[in-house]
Amino acid sequence: MTLFVFGGQAFAYDGGLLNGQPGQLYLPRDATLNGTYTDAVTDNDTSTQVFLPYLSNNSISWTLSATANITSYRIQRSGSGGATVTFYNAAGTSIHAVSRATGTFNVNLVGVKKVSIINGSSGSSTYIQEFDIFGEFVYPVPSALVATPDTRSVKLAWNDIPDAGHLGYVVYMDNQLITATPITNKNYIVTGLAPDVPHKFYVKSVYTGGFYSQMSNEVTAAAYGDPINKPQLSGTEFLDRIDLQWTAVIGAQSYRLYAVDVGQLYAGTNLTYSHTGLPLGTAYTYYVVAYDEYGRTVTSDQIQLKTREPPDPVYPIIEVLSKTHDTVQLRFKNGSPPYTLYRDDDLISNNLSTNVFTFNGTLTSETLYHFRVGYTDVYGRYLESQLDVTTGTLPDAVMPVLTANNVTAESLRLTWNQVGVSYKVLQNGVELGEQTTTFRAVYGLTEKTAYTYQVIAIDRFGRENASNVLTVTTSARPVPTDPPAPTGTPPPISHSDNPDLNKANDQLIQGAKDTKESSMVMIWVIIGIFILIFGAWWLIRIFKKKMTAVHQTKSSGASASAGSAGSGGSAPMNLSLKSVRKTNYNAQKGHGRNNYYVEKTRYSSRQGKQRY
Repeated sequence: MTLFVFGGQAFAYDGGLLNGQPGQLYLPRDATLNGTYTDAVTDNDTSTQVFLPYLSNNSISWTLSATANITSYRIQRSGSGGATVTFYNAAGTSIHAVSRATGTFNVNLVGVKKVSIINGSSGSSTYIQEFDIFGEFVYPVPSALVATPDTRSVKLAWNDIPDAGHLGYVVYMDNQLITATPITNKNYIVTGLAPDVPHKFYVKSVYTGGFYSQMSNEVTAAAYGDPINKPQLSGTEFLDRIDLQWTAVIGAQSYRLYAVDVGQLYAGTNLTYSHTGLPLGTAYTYYVVAYDEYGRTVTSDQIQLKTREPPDPVYPIIEVLSKTHDTVQLRFKNGSPPYTLYRDDDLISNNLSTNVFTFNGTLTSETLYHFRVGYTDVYGRYLESQLDVTTGTLPDAVMPVLTANNVTAESLRLTWNQVGVSYKVLQNGVELGEQTTTFRAVYGLTEKTAYTYQVIAIDRFGRENASNVLTVTTSARPVPTDPPAPTGTPPPISHSDNPDLNKANDQLIQGAKDTKESSMVMIWVIIGIFILIFGAWWLIRIFKKKMTAVHQTKSSGASASAGSAGSGGSAPMNLSLKSVRKTNYNAQKGHGRNNYYVEKTRYSSRQGKQRY
């Protein structure tokens, strides 16, 4: 395959989006040029061109740096082959195609990402001198821009743009560019800002060739001032209450008081709170949170306080009655219902009426769980105990046993036993896919080739267990009966990696050669018949001329005899060919001979006599 260059006048398709952009060649029968790039048809010069031979859907394609809206395209080509211009969207779907395209075409195509010129003709080649498309690129715009204020800074974030021609982003603050070069991250922190001063921000995308998208949505944000200090919490213990107080914090707008395992106790601007109605001898852990004007929070250190002690408590005891890999059965001793039960700080129930509780099938194997159970005694005290329990191990995994059957030159069938909920099938170490069935048919194999297979079973616990490694060798294809070998040396042909295709090509070329030889024999036979017909016609014509001459000779002799035998010395009659008509009577009337008669001819009186 060759790129041809011919002499000619150069001209330009001004304003085209492909101007000078190289196209990629698809020439599967030419290992030298296949996959290479050339600008021969976008260089605004008709003296250069690309040759697309017939067969194999030879083509040249361009992938645009961004999606584009196309309003027209122009193509100049020659040759009798087809030239189908096809436009594709970003998903690779054809959205417009015109075959044997030549000249200028007005279209309205939206979202074009790729364009190709394909010669799909089965017997003719084509030459492409110039091609270009017209319209405008549509560059994706950054979206969902948000601004998050922080201490003397603002953090910007937006949605990323997955585009091949995308180089990065530039950030603007108050309509001024603040990033000297494009950034590749989809976030940016603007620092060194004065507190409480609003600024407007937006982002643009940068693309190959120095193109910029339109601006994103605009956001407004102001930086925060310096954070406030941490409050100091203290308290006083009583029999049934605990009084709490904390220091005032400069810049704090409000406070919230919390007790661990209880929740929020207070929200407001006061600096004190009395936690009342508490059971005897109960300990609580407290902390306070201060909020500034921006909604930022600062949390105090935790403190633990306890109401006065009642008589010695009787705490519940937790026993493990049984356990498996996902089940634990607990029994509570001491105390009385209702019980409150926690698992890893998650409340399971606060009103258990029985002293036995089972976690059935909801736990993870070989995992440490922290259980807590409590009850309220007659003194109003909540008494709680805890126990750490580790669940048992999983049952042993079962290895799948892999077998193969129905082995042919191109396919085989794998089967294995049901030991999991899904399976991964590997061929030569490469995963073919994941499935739930226990068989798989494999196609597209090469004859007389060894393949290794393995199945990885995934059980209901998510464990993977590999099967035996199975090596299978495909069988040979049946040997077809080849046609008789052609005589002479066949012309060289291009070979592919597919032996079946090479054989088909050889048979096709031999068939064409036989057809050519048969056609030449037929042509010579026709020429010979034509010569015979023409020679016969020519001989018949010569024979007729000779017969006419003989008749003229006989007629002249008869006229002379008749003149000499006439009475009274009359002048002899002139029987010329013009005055003698030959008549042929139909043989059915009994006349099988030639008959002649004399046509009376009168000459002008100027000749001084009349002749009959």
